[in-house]
Amino acid sequence: MRFISRIFSLIFLAIAIIAAVVDALESVGSGALKLTPLGQTWSGFNAQSLASAEALIGENLGGFLWDPIMEWILIQPTIAVFLALSFVFYTLSYKRKRPEDRFLAR
Repeated sequence: MRFISRIFSLIFLAIAIIAAVVDALESVGSGALKLTPLGQTWSGFNAQSLASAEALIGENLGGFLWDPIMEWILIQPTIAVFLALSFVFYTLSYKRKRPEDRFLAR
């Protein structure tokens, strides 16, 4: 389980880096800071899957989840969302050292 979580963390980190490079190129080209929202990135990548996700969440979980939560996530910068996902999956895969291992000689 830890290995799969670490793989997801690396995939999300790679996507965040790609989004950062794209936003940096757009910012340099326009002369001002430009951060692309996740909703715009998703609809540019595959608009049909965004509509399908909205329909799926609306049918199964009700509209109360899509309107306040998912719409808020979709207006956040793509970099921030994928960095947060990468951090969450990394913390899930982190193996904490046991307290008794701190004093053992290696």
